[in-house]
Amino acid sequence: MMNFSSHISRLKTANLKTLISAEGNDRVISATGWHADLARHYVDQDMQSALLKFAIDSNVTEAINALFDGERVNPSEDRPALHWALRAQGHLPPFAEEVRSSLTSGDVFADDVNAGRVRASNGEPFRNIVHIGIGGSDFGPRLIADTFEMERNRDLTLRFCANLDPIDLDLALDGLDPSETLVIGVSKSFGTEETIYNLTRARDWL
Repeated sequence: MMNFSSHISRLKTANLKTLISAEGNDRVISATGWHADLARHYVDQDMQSALLKFAIDSNVTEAINALFDGERVNPSEDRPALHWALRAQGHLPPFAEEVRSSLTSGDVFADDVNAGRVRASNGEPFRNIVHIGIGGSDFGPRLIADTFEMERNRDLTLRFCANLDPIDLDLALDGLDPSETLVIGVSKSFGTEETIYNLTRARDWL
């Protein structure tokens, strides 16, 4: 393990303004249309070089290649981690294209619900959506919902449930009519206990 203590001690007393204005301090990272300016961090060229060497010595490149080659990099589930394929651009290998193509059916279903073409059990358009997930399966959709709050369909009530505490689902379902409510369960494995528990309760409610 590389020791960064000397760099940390040196940079603790450094003036951030001096670091920002240092020659060669161009630390803008660009990827997939995003740009991150890392200049306002207590990192200089020496520290950056040490971090890069540490990454190389730790075989980060090999790990990245394994991820994008579809190798089984998730040891706890003995499976590849293919989330990146959902955001990938351009040509993909078949195993990744299969993951990316799942977005199409999801988009079609969402459009149909939004337009009222997919209907609730009472024959009417859905009026409520209850989203059940935990961790990233909750945080991501919540972030998207918050981001586009001003553009959402005002005819739909959207609620979230992510807590094992029964009150979380009780609050999410409070005042809703099961006959006009769509429950969406989000999980990578559909083996997460918290999600299964809440989905089971929601199914009984429906």
